Amino acid sequence: MNLRFAACLALLCGCCSAPPAPEAKTPLPESVTLRANSKPASPHKVRSDRPPSPRGRTKGSKSKRKSTSGSHSSHDRGPTLVEVGKEKIRAADFADLFLIRYANEFEEIARELILRRMIRQEKTRLAITISEKQLADAVEKDVEFKIEDARKKIRKSLDLDLEAFLKQRQSNLESLRKQFAQESEQILVDKLPLERLVRFYALTTERFELRRIVLADAKKSQTILSKLRRGADFARLAQKESSGPMSSSGGRLPTLTANRLPEGVRSVISKMRPGQISDAIELPEGFCIYKLLKYHEPQAKTYAELSAEIERSLVQNPVLADEIQEWASFQADRIGIKRFYEIQRY
Repeated sequence: MNLRFAACLALLCGCCSAPPAPEAKTPLPESVTLRANSKPASPHKVRSDRPPSPRGRTKGSKSKRKSTSGSHSSHDRGPTLVEVGKEKIRAADFADLFLIRYANEFEEIARELILRRMIRQEKTRLAITISEKQLADAVEKDVEFKIEDARKKIRKSLDLDLEAFLKQRQSNLESLRKQFAQESEQILVDKLPLERLVRFYALTTERFELRRIVLADAKKSQTILSKLRRGADFARLAQKESSGPMSSSGGRLPTLTANRLPEGVRSVISKMRPGQISDAIELPEGFCIYKLLKYHEPQAKTYAELSAEIERSLVQNPVLADEIQEWASFQADRIGIKRFYEIQRY
């Protein structure tokens, strides 16, 4: 049983020996990712809401099972994993120690499960469909990327062709393709709708198109601001003077929703009209001057009405990690996420 499956087992069983933590809302953690399973799912079905009834137990009858751990019956502790002499190590014993020793791994898996549930709920609500052809094309593209990446790494580290490397390990390119395809499909079945959900959210919420100049000190920012007030070209000054990552494109930022703007910037930009320039705003990265190029009001449209625009935008501008994080945080606040477990840490 690898760590990934074990953590999923612990989460699904809900069988820690300690009583459940009080019901509490919890925001989606900072990092959300999708990964392929390292092994096929367990064939055993486990209920997470309550332990199954003892065999032969009828309504009104009392269980004769003896408790093996305080107030918990042996059945509460889940299925037996190992026997040491006459003593049984059950799933809950494993989960107890796992939650202490591998708390970070547990939280990572919990985040992924939360993300997948949110994707599927929203996909159903908005009636988003991914065709078999879309999925197959995406898998094929992803597999080709992985094959080429593997070729480069094997050539660089071992000075071997990929085919020769696989032959040494009694494998071949076709087997590797099948493995990559299985992994890619497990991820893309949720990633494709996620990209469309994120872009639908971006197109229907308040958005700003901006340029930005980032400067190291206040004195320099006032000098540049004076030039801009006198009519200097914002894009040229950004290319020449800005230390920001988008300086080469004239300080042009990706279209941003209001939630992706720092609080101090959001309050300023929301009061500006297209073409206006802000004062210098002190931020961790430096003193920033913004120019509002265009403002997009929120749209009350359905996914079907925007689907063609969404597909075009995904080709032109792939979804970024911080866009996914913003969408996930928004969904977590909208639908609510509650946890019923508590992790002890050393």
